[in-house]
Amino acid sequence: MNGTQMEVLFWIVILLGIVLLGILPPILVARAAKNKGRSGCLWFLLAATPGIGPFLAGFFLLILGDSKHKLEKDIIKQEQIKEKYQVQRKAIEAQANAKVVNEEAKHKQQKDSTPNQGKPYRSGLYQSMQDLTSAQEKVDADTGEKPSATNDWLKPPTTDHSRYMPR
Repeated sequence: MNGTQMEVLFWIVILLGIVLLGILPPILVARAAKNKGRSGCLWFLLAATPGIGPFLAGFFLLILGDSKHKLEKDIIKQEQIKEKYQVQRKAIEAQANAKVVNEEAKHKQQKDSTPNQGKPYRSGLYQSMQDLTSAQEKVDADTGEKPSATNDWLKPPTTDHSRYMPR
């Protein structure tokens, strides 16, 4: 490389440095201001001012926050989204209610078509308490033994633990 090419390369690097360090930060501040509902051009000029700079301008922008106009727009947008989802929710609830009504109608139709067998007693094995007692009487008659307090399995537990203690 000769001297003129080195000079051109030097000036290109300087120009890129000026662009990146001098213009890019104020552009970023201007875009942030625009997103907060403020004037991007005004905040670019403020950030490009040598006495203020992009860091101080960005700090002021953070302190000020969103503009009232931006906040109002955001609230309106949120309300529109909420209304949209409420309409969708109502449609889904209507479909779910229709399914429930159809299932209830099917269940009622099946219940009406089956003969009434009575209400099952607890576990569903016996139709009534009378069936349960008659089944218990059959079991007692087959075993020949009726439960009594003399049977070991019905004895109350003892609280005498002395038999387990060493003597």
